Amino acid sequence: MKAKEKYLRELKRLMYFKGKHEKRFISDLSNDIEEFLSSNKDVDEYQKLCSEFGSPLENFSGYLLDQNATYLYKRLRMKKIFVGVVVLICITTVVTLGISTYYYHKAYEESMEANIYGFTNEIEVIEEGE
Repeated sequence: MKAKEKYLRELKRLMYFKGKHEKRFISDLSNDIEEFLSSNKDVDEYQKLCSEFGSPLENFSGYLLDQNATYLYKRLRMKKIFVGVVVLICITTVVTLGISTYYYHKAYEESMEANIYGFTNEIEVIEEGE
């Protein structure tokens, strides 16, 4: 079973996006591998799976060739837009936090200069008298 898990993990890593078509493809392939392993109980080697089903890269390239070009373009475009939105949100958050930190620090410095709280930076030493 470890060979099956390794094979499917490598195949999933190659998938740039995972929609219902890709999940169905992986599920069907998993069922085929399970049937192959149940009929050949002594086989649990990764190399045997690769020789029977092809390498994960070959399997993935065959999947891409079978798919409709407009579907693939749409999925890639959606992935690109999603990544762009996430990057934009991260940049906006960092800039907003930077600006707010700057103004909070500026207000802190002004309050310390104005000494509105009555604090001083001087240390007063009180000596005990005899």
